[in-house]
Amino acid sequence: MATMQDTAKKTGMTNEMLIQIQKNIESKVSPENKQRYEKTVLAAETLMFDPKTHQNMELVKNPDSQSNLVETVSKGVSGLMWLLYQQSKKSLPAEVLIYAGTTTICKVLDFAERGLRLPVTPEIISQTTKRTTDRLFDHMGITPEQLKAAITQGKQEIEDYQQHGKYVDDKMQAVKAKGKAPAQSNKRGK
Repeated sequence: MATMQDTAKKTGMTNEMLIQIQKNIESKVSPENKQRYEKTVLAAETLMFDPKTHQNMELVKNPDSQSNLVETVSKGVSGLMWLLYQQSKKSLPAEVLIYAGTTTICKVLDFAERGLRLPVTPEIISQTTKRTTDRLFDHMGITPEQLKAAITQGKQEIEDYQQHGKYVDDKMQAVKAKGKAPAQSNKRGK
């Protein structure tokens, strides 16, 4: 298992909170999306930190943008993820966009802390992640109401499935206990 120092060397990051968040994200990416996630993060890093394009980073080119780190980073990262999504011909799954976006937030905030000496707190990380995710959903045309409805529907479907499964399990237990299928009544209404 990789230590924090190994992860810091691999990512170039120094902020322990951000390193831990990135490790947590990487552990959650589904196997079928792992390669796309890694390529998306690499593409984002290249666009942000390549010497040819780094000066275009809003935090670098506009010192006034540093006064509102949450807004600047969320706008920049969501825009970058949307650009990568468009370049993929809209083939990147939401999982990749959200996880790669969150990893990119970690990298930008770590840069802001190390390179620009801006304070990075748990609140800033949380607010930036939420705001970036909201912006990405806006880009994709998903409203908060639609997201909430989808979550509610998903929960209901899970509950329905679990109740059905319990019903079937109870019936199977009854069958096993009796050693045969339950008798059906052949009586006609009297």
